[in-house]
Amino acid sequence: MKKHNFKERLTQLVDKIMAITDWTIEMRLELVTKVQEWITQVSVQGVKSVTPKMLFFIILLDRIVF
Repeated sequence: MKKHNFKERLTQLVDKIMAITDWTIEMRLELVTKVQEWITQVSVQGVKSVTPKMLFFIILLDRIVF
């Protein structure tokens, strides 16, 4: 996945998370904060810094939310 597409998908994911009405605002904000930390880590250290656990969680969220 290209770097631009990765960031775009994560940004879309944040928007989708905030649109979930079944969760409390605190739960949504906590998850958004985690995603933003990942975006920062990837921006600073590069896409190769994504750990398998992080990648699994992002894929799982992508499947649940989209």
